[in-house]
Amino acid sequence: MIPDKILNVFISSIKMVCDNIACYCNDPVSDFTRKRKLPVETLIHFIIQMQSKSLNSELYEYLNDIDRKLFPRISSLH
Repeated sequence: MIPDKILNVFISSIKMVCDNIACYCNDPVSDFTRKRKLPVETLIHFIIQMQSKSLNSELYEYLNDIDRKLFPRISSLH
C-alpha cells in the first residue's frame, strides 16, 4: 500500500509541475509551448530515472517500447 501511495504522490507532483511548467522556465512564453516528441511529463520521468549510462543507452532503454520513428535524433539533444 505504501509504495502505491508514494507512486501516486510522485505522479501527481509531476503532473503539478507540468501544469505549471511556465514557473520553471527561463522563457515561459516560448519554452515547452510546442507539441514535442518528448513532452514535458515524459522528459521529467526520463531525467528522474536516468542512471549513469550514455545518453543513447538511456534513451533506448526508456523509449524501448515506442516506435523507432518517434525517437528524437541525438543532434536534437545537444
